[in-house]
Amino acid sequence: MKYTDLLQKLQKENEGHIVIMQSGIFFISVGKDALELNKLLGLKLTCMKEGMCKVRFSNKIYRKIYKQIRRFKNIFCYIYI
Repeated sequence: MKYTDLLQKLQKENEGHIVIMQSGIFFISVGKDALELNKLLGLKLTCMKEGMCKVRFSNKIYRKIYKQIRRFKNIFCYIYI
C-alpha cells in the first residue's frame, strides 16, 4: 500500500480525529488535518496548491510539542515504517 493511500485510509477510519503519521524521522499530516494542526499548535503549513496542504515536522519538534498534542483527545498518531 502506498504511503498516501494509507494516510487517506487512516483519515477515513478516524473521522473526527486529526491523523499524524510518522515516516522515518518526520511526522506528517495533510489536508484538513494539517490545517487544524496549524491552527491549534502553530505548526508551519505548506500548500502545494489550493486545498492541498501539509504539515511536516521532525522527531525533535514532536518531542517539544508532545504535551500540547496529548492535551487534544482527537489526535490520532500512526507509525509508518
